[in-house]
Amino acid sequence: MRGSILVAEDEAAARGSLVEILSEEGYQVYEAADGQAAVQLLEELDLDLVLCDLKMPGSDGLTVLRQVRERAPQTLVLLMTAYG
Repeated sequence: MRGSILVAEDEAAARGSLVEILSEEGYQVYEAADGQAAVQLLEELDLDLVLCDLKMPGSDGLTVLRQVRERAPQTLVLLMTAYG
């Protein structure tokens, strides 16, 4: 196993594509459909990377980023957006 990644993305097709690609590359991949679910998983898992959409319902990507920094400062975070 190469590492563990959380994909937090509210758009199901984008989330599914990322999960599939990363899983095929040998990563342990977890997924969350919104920021609140992502924060919940942060409490349960030891993650190497969080790929997080900036704009999500509930808790947005910046909120998730703050939670990662508080709970697991060694975890890398990459914020993504399709917002123009």
